[in-house]
Amino acid sequence: MHGPLNAFENSLIRALPKINRARESYLYMKDSSRWLDLWADNTRALMGHRAPGVSLRIKNEIDKGLYAPYPGVWENRLVKALNTLFPGYSRVFLFSNTEKALSALGLERLPSDPLFTDYFSADLKESAENQNFHNFADKNSAAHNPADKNSAAQNSGLQKSVTQIPAGVGASPLKVLWGRVALPDHPEADILFPIVPLPGLSEVQPVMLTDYALRVIVTGKKNQQGISAENQSAADVPEGILSGDSVSQVILAAYTRALYSVKARNIPIKEEIADIWECRGPYMIIKPRKLQSSEIYNKLFMSFFNNNILIAPSAERPSVFPLKISEGDMRRIIRISRSAAEELF
Repeated sequence: MHGPLNAFENSLIRALPKINRARESYLYMKDSSRWLDLWADNTRALMGHRAPGVSLRIKNEIDKGLYAPYPGVWENRLVKALNTLFPGYSRVFLFSNTEKALSALGLERLPSDPLFTDYFSADLKESAENQNFHNFADKNSAAHNPADKNSAAQNSGLQKSVTQIPAGVGASPLKVLWGRVALPDHPEADILFPIVPLPGLSEVQPVMLTDYALRVIVTGKKNQQGISAENQSAADVPEGILSGDSVSQVILAAYTRALYSVKARNIPIKEEIADIWECRGPYMIIKPRKLQSSEIYNKLFMSFFNNNILIAPSAERPSVFPLKISEGDMRRIIRISRSAAEELF
């Protein structure tokens, strides 16, 4: 899954020593130790902690004084970069954060993660999604109609976990996913929330919509506001119906450069750790058959942590295979994984 960390996950990350600098997949600590970062800031450091060209691009825009969220050239450039990585979407909106994006679209929970929608068992998948379930609209609004939730729960298989019914649109479920760059065979969605590979500056949330999703949402909003939809194209998005936020050109430039730094990486997982990890592109997933409880995963996390390797703080989140790794660090991953397999499972 993706989204905000819970309190326990945050506590694990905050247990790290103080960091002086970061480069590629390594963290260099104030105590002179070096850590291998497989957590990668919730996978946002997918292309490393200093993705090529990003620092220079940020500096150039800062030197121009483009801090303020005023119109500029970078919004269109960002849209082009997103469409290159995620083709097939007709409109892109930018929101200052994920909460505002969900509210604007009439969605009441976070997108589903394409890494896990077909991966976990039904019980574990439901548990993972419930843990990260967020309501962003008023509890008394029509978006929280129990009948809608019951209807959605009757869907089976993949549809059960990835579809949502936006507020005010009746029974028009839309497939809503996080967009994971460099994920092979990325599933299609009606609404995509791309995860931009830029650690730290990650608050701004792009949203990509298909023609169908745009038509459904705009028509629903017209209905809510009592606006006649006759002789109007929903894709025209009349003023005040659906709009994004203004964003600083510095952030848009950084997002754009980070997206263009993405390179496809298909990692053949080593046989020695294949009973613990599965790789999907650069993403490392704990195999659920071995996952008996969160207590067992916490022990695995601490086994890595005590050897200066940071992995995802929970089993429902992916780790990232490093861009570059020394033979010594690869041997450490193999040793800890094999030891964990023998001890925990």
